[in-house]
Amino acid sequence: MSDYETPSAFWSSRPRARKVHKCDECGNRIEKGEIYWRIAGVWDSEFSHYKMCGGCETLRDLLAAEGVECFFGGLFECMEEADEPISAMEVIGAMAR
Repeated sequence: MSDYETPSAFWSSRPRARKVHKCDECGNRIEKGEIYWRIAGVWDSEFSHYKMCGGCETLRDLLAAEGVECFFGGLFECMEEADEPISAMEVIGAMAR
């Protein structure tokens, strides 16, 4: 059973940043010119939007491969649910692909 709530509407894109943004997961800067994941949707009748840097997106993909569903804004909480810890080297290796 998952606590993840499916949105009633969902949009995502991977734009190139035209200005500096802040990742809603790790808080790091998304620099001008970097590609990031922009997510918007309606969850429980409320519109929300998120920005995710490439490193956090890679970590989310690694967790998904382990069968861990993550909600936006809760990536690091979801890491605790993984059966096997994910190392920094795994994230770095996946980002290099």
